[in-house]
Amino acid sequence: MCFVTCARKIFGTRTQRRLVLGKPPNFARAKMEYFRRCGRHPAMQFGQVRATAYDAYHVGHGRRAGSQNKIHGSDSHLKVFGNNFGRTPADVHPKSDDVKIHASYAPRNPPLARDSCAGKVLFIDAFTAGIAGDMFVAALVDLGVPFDLIRTQLARLDLEGDYSLNIVTTSRSEISAPLFFIEERMQKPLLPRNFKDVKTLLEGSVLTHGSKQRALKTFTLLAEAESSAHGVSVETVYFHEVGALDSIVDIVAVAVCLDYLGVNEVIVSPLPIGRGLISGAAHGALPCPAPATVQCLCAADLSTYATYTDGEFVTPTGASLLATLMTGISDWPRRFLLERTGYGAGIKRWRHRPNLLRIVLGTVEEA
Repeated sequence: MCFVTCARKIFGTRTQRRLVLGKPPNFARAKMEYFRRCGRHPAMQFGQVRATAYDAYHVGHGRRAGSQNKIHGSDSHLKVFGNNFGRTPADVHPKSDDVKIHASYAPRNPPLARDSCAGKVLFIDAFTAGIAGDMFVAALVDLGVPFDLIRTQLARLDLEGDYSLNIVTTSRSEISAPLFFIEERMQKPLLPRNFKDVKTLLEGSVLTHGSKQRALKTFTLLAEAESSAHGVSVETVYFHEVGALDSIVDIVAVAVCLDYLGVNEVIVSPLPIGRGLISGAAHGALPCPAPATVQCLCAADLSTYATYTDGEFVTPTGASLLATLMTGISDWPRRFLLERTGYGAGIKRWRHRPNLLRIVLGTVEEA
């Protein structure tokens, strides 16, 4: 028996070895098919797309692929390419195989009544995976804010475009959590808004006074952060990614939820900070975290720590909301009597941590 025959019996053929490793026989074709279906960039690292490309290959070969869903989240829909990651364009709906969609969303907690949380503490536990606007909205709904309230209040805004609000059940590390996202049905992306446009939109709305003031305060902080980064006046600052429809919805939805709950004290955990470059932004490649994010964190003296991981854990929308709403910083509130908790899932799947924002409602015992 020749050496080649012996080696094949021991190690198998190249095709067999590829199947054992999770690679289809024609992996290059499957990989490009995956990019075509999902809108991913060919520079993405092989390890990040191997399983999904394998599923995409078998879609055309009679095997059922993993769960796929077209999702357009807010400013958390990022793709990591080594040390570079970018935001998807507004008219692209990436498919995400790591989101398990269920038929309906079952709330974790019973609904909360208006002003039922007055005098209580809301703890934002973003230590594990950071925060984005859509994650914050999902966690508040999971805590007990009625989702119909958000729909009703946002309908009062004179927002251009055809869109729908969606919330579905997913899981991260087998922890069930809602995923909030916006589905846009526009033929072309809307023009970017400047701070004056957003301010006029909010002031002219029929939102409650508390919701309007929280949203205006958040956008004012964002405008100041962008003004500092780009060297222009606050009134003429143009919001590109942050001024898009999804980010306006996220900020207003969070403001509506907190006004409904009546929470006066918001404590925030230390925030994880990633590294790398943000590509695909309107101004070109940006360092991670984004300049607007850093400026918002500086404005509120929020505590951070390095993750030594490529990717954006804290988005400008998430940073501005925390900087506007926070009343204290703590790893965990002392003598904290917990009442209920809510989770909000992000689209991104991190390798060593679940992409979940956890918020906890309770009271602090007096010493």
